[in-house]
Amino acid sequence: ISYVAMAILVYFFTIEYKPFIATYRMLSEVTTNISEGIVFFDEKNVCIYGNHSAREMLGYTTERAEHAWEELMRVIAGEGFDIEDVTKEGFFQCVRDYEFAGEVRTFEMEYQKVLDKRGRYTGAFVSVKDRTEEQKKLNEERYAATHDKLTGLYNSDYLYSRIEKRLREDPETRYIVVTSDIKGF
Repeated sequence: ISYVAMAILVYFFTIEYKPFIATYRMLSEVTTNISEGIVFFDEKNVCIYGNHSAREMLGYTTERAEHAWEELMRVIAGEGFDIEDVTKEGFFQCVRDYEFAGEVRTFEMEYQKVLDKRGRYTGAFVSVKDRTEEQKKLNEERYAATHDKLTGLYNSDYLYSRIEKRLREDPETRYIVVTSDIKGF
């Protein structure tokens, strides 16, 4: 019996335990200093590693890590997409808004399926980049380009383009446009 117990221990520490520790250390070393979040899943879609950036961005704790696959796939797939279609393709990239700690953040997410040499599914990874600040700046620039600084109303260029678009969409309707010039205001 002691030989059997010893054989089981040898098997566990050489075949199962060491590769897991080596894999974890390797993933940790490679992804520690990366600003984007990276989450790795095994062939059963169980989260095996998420770097600090991913845990911070997405608010994952050890308790929530077991649900990471479902949550990330729901966010990546978004409304109108089927999770099966996303995972079947093997690669999917998107920009999505994600509510975290009461704040809506914009993330660029990329899903990549990992296959072995024989083409069998061995897992996947998801990279996450926080694009919230870039999106805010873009929205501010868009607003500044289409609105008057003093009044906050549409500027003349944007107003004319909106009127032209509306007239093209519904040419049968009669419209009345009232304008006012307030020079010297």
